[in-house]
Amino acid sequence: MDDPARIVEVGYDALGEGYRDWAASFDDPTREAWVGQLARTLPDGSFVLDAGCGPGSPTGAALMAAGHFVVGIDRSTAQLGLARAEGLGVLRNDLVRIAIATARCDAVVALYSLTHLVAERQPVALAELARVTRPGGHLVATLSAGSERSDGPDHWLGVDTWFGGHPPAANRRMLDDAGWQLDRDEIVTLHEPDGDTRFHWIRATRRSSRAPS
Repeated sequence: MDDPARIVEVGYDALGEGYRDWAASFDDPTREAWVGQLARTLPDGSFVLDAGCGPGSPTGAALMAAGHFVVGIDRSTAQLGLARAEGLGVLRNDLVRIAIATARCDAVVALYSLTHLVAERQPVALAELARVTRPGGHLVATLSAGSERSDGPDHWLGVDTWFGGHPPAANRRMLDDAGWQLDRDEIVTLHEPDGDTRFHWIRATRRSSRAPS
């Protein structure tokens, strides 16, 4: 199996509820704070896309609890089933090709999902997330915080997967090229059970047009 997207899909299908339980086994205060701030910023009943939603919790569930309508997309059938049980609307979609109308979303969250894409596809995904977001809409996302570009298969939580990423300076350029105005970014260390991992946290606003090339 050589397709990175398929490798990730099969891995998350195999993990099933195990991924949800693993993610709930440790604290993620940055996610709680940034998602909470987004939920409070949005008008009641906003349409939010959870891009790479996994099991639908805690991110999608928290946004729904705050009074927003949340649709989650993922390639994993197992994870989408869990997200549906949480109450999310779900679509089996790829992050680089989303079956949602242009400018439909008030906000997009993409937490711990973009780094599962091949590095060269991440700009495409950021542009697609911008397409589905209305001008003035919001993005909260995590990207790689490595000092160099990375790309390749890995073995994680007992399954095969894929991780790709760019250094933070390249991430900022990708966001700008895709039509996002960076509002805040921060390098955060997440203390996972198997070791620490650093992520580049992003908050951005959808511009009315892309920056001139």
